[in-house]
Amino acid sequence: MRTSLRKRAFILVSLLVVMVIFIALKSEIQAAENWYTAAVVSAGPGWGSAYICLTATNGAFTNKYMICRTDQPKEQLAMAVTAMALGKYVMAYLDPALATPTIQAMYVIN
Repeated sequence: MRTSLRKRAFILVSLLVVMVIFIALKSEIQAAENWYTAAVVSAGPGWGSAYICLTATNGAFTNKYMICRTDQPKEQLAMAVTAMALGKYVMAYLDPALATPTIQAMYVIN
């Protein structure tokens, strides 16, 4: 009788672990490359490229530094500075799950 109780407990704990892993992976998958509306917090050149700090309006990320594409650093930096100066938002295509995401495309909106 004790063995069947131990087996049941082991199965329940195993299912719990699998559920926790599934939930953790699901949240990682949802934070994939996508379009995000964001406020520009800061922007500037550095280390051969340009960096832009963004905060998503939907709460997906806050004060996250992004790197501009290597073929568009001046253009993306100009858009970020323009958005900051005019108090507008940007629409950016990026993957916030990365440590330092690359902004693949960006537009000033509003």
